Amino acid sequence: MPENQNVEWKAKWKDEYLGWICGFANAQGGKIYIGCDDHGKVIGLLNAHKLLEDIPNKIRDTMGIIVGVNLHVDEGKEYIEIDVPSYPIGISCKGVYYYRSGSTRQILSGPALEAFLMRKRGVTWDNLPFPAFSMENVDDTVVEHFKQWAARKGRIDQDVLEEPKEVLLEKLHLKNGSYLTNAAMLLFSQDPEKWTLENLMKKHASSPYNPNIAHVFYLAGFIESWGRGIEKMCSACEKDGVPQPEYTIYPGDIMIKFTAPEDRIVDPTARKVTEKVTEKVTEKEQELLGLLLEDPGYTMPQLADKLKISRKTVATRLKSLKEKGVVKRIGSDRKGYWKILQ
Repeated sequence: MPENQNVEWKAKWKDEYLGWICGFANAQGGKIYIGCDDHGKVIGLLNAHKLLEDIPNKIRDTMGIIVGVNLHVDEGKEYIEIDVPSYPIGISCKGVYYYRSGSTRQILSGPALEAFLMRKRGVTWDNLPFPAFSMENVDDTVVEHFKQWAARKGRIDQDVLEEPKEVLLEKLHLKNGSYLTNAAMLLFSQDPEKWTLENLMKKHASSPYNPNIAHVFYLAGFIESWGRGIEKMCSACEKDGVPQPEYTIYPGDIMIKFTAPEDRIVDPTARKVTEKVTEKVTEKEQELLGLLLEDPGYTMPQLADKLKISRKTVATRLKSLKEKGVVKRIGSDRKGYWKILQ
């Protein structure tokens, strides 16, 4: 049987397969068979009994979940079945969220990760609270239009339509706790602030959406003053010799796009490690490779911190990997990254 959404075959165990287990847990669940070739034929394991103890512990320590790990025998050959249920909450493996799609393992990030986590929590974007939008921002004219349209359709009691707007919006499920929601802002807001690129680049007032958090960051020195973020970003780009940011302005937010120079773009093929490559390296070096798969831009101090080893040991392992032709440093120590060779 070929691999599919719910089945994966592996000849032997490698710790990088924890990501596959995480992907199954975040999707529909599934089974991984260790000790089988790509077509599902049992080829056996020499260390099946040790893996029967090691695998559950590694899964628990990295993801905090429990899965079924079962030993099977076929014509005298032992193999392991890892039975992963679908979890109702988002599961991460060493801080990375994986997702099973078809017969592939995908890494979730950015908007895809945010949407995934909201689905797992049973939350939709339009029901999220929008603290910066209050009753003062509700356009009474739009509310009156809604009441007229709704009255003509007769789909809501007249008594509700006669309520003050504060009560009306609550009965329309447009409040989340004490805050109005994103939906309320889109449906009943006054004309949003008319930001343009011209006035954005000038000095302007700044109102943090999370003032309490912003205040703590200010006291800690992470924020120098309000309203200088755009200016500082532009100055930093100019100083670093990279293109200026591009701005897309929406009613409720502003999207900023940064463009990286070609010499700083991580090669997407570096996120894959072939079976042939992993056979060249030791188990400790595989741990290091696993981190470089997560983020090729990790610095030596970051790698040492994550592996709980000294920087000297990290340097030794990196040197060994370079000598074996497994990794190559691209760019400088400060701005470069590690390319994993095929």
